[in-house]
Amino acid sequence: MELLVSIIAMVIVLVGVIIYQGFFIRNLTKFYEEREKDLMDRVMSRNYESFVQAGVIREELKKSLTAEEIAEMQQERGIPV
Repeated sequence: MELLVSIIAMVIVLVGVIIYQGFFIRNLTKFYEEREKDLMDRVMSRNYESFVQAGVIREELKKSLTAEEIAEMQQERGIPV
């Protein structure tokens, strides 16, 4: 009986370790993908100014904009509405 309980406890612990490692690897992968993307953006941009402008545009795209805000941005950039 004790052997069965110890085996079940060991299985539970090992499943917990596997789940923890899965989350840990997922988080590391996500972190390094973001870091690699940032470094590639820096390498591919012509200069620091274009890199910063691309970052600002990327942050603007993450926010949900209303139709009025989109039209205002397009007018600022000289895009006919």
